[in-house]
Amino acid sequence: MNILFIISMVFLLECIGSEKMYLDFKKNLSTEERFIRSTIGLLLLKLSYNKTIPKQQSNFLKVFSLSLFIDSLFTYCLLNDIMGWSTKGRKHEKKNVKY
Repeated sequence: MNILFIISMVFLLECIGSEKMYLDFKKNLSTEERFIRSTIGLLLLKLSYNKTIPKQQSNFLKVFSLSLFIDSLFTYCLLNDIMGWSTKGRKHEKKNVKY
C-alpha cells in the first residue's frame, strides 16, 4: 500500500476518535478560493480528456478535478473542516455601538 495513504488514514482515524473533532458543515471557502478551485478543476478536467497522458493518471485527474469543482460548488471543504481552517472571512459584524 501507499505509505501516504496509510498515514492519512491513521490521521483521519485519530481525528475521528478525538473529542475535539466536530464537523459543523458550515461554509468555509471564500469567494476567491471558490473561483480558484473551480478554475483549476475545469482546467484539470480538460487536461484529463486530452490524449497525451496515460489513462490511469487521466482517471485520477478526473476524480480530483471533480472533487475540487464540487467543493467550490457547495462552498465547503471537508479537509478544511477537519484541520480547523476557514478562508471564509467574517463580513461586517454589527457592533453594539451607542451614539
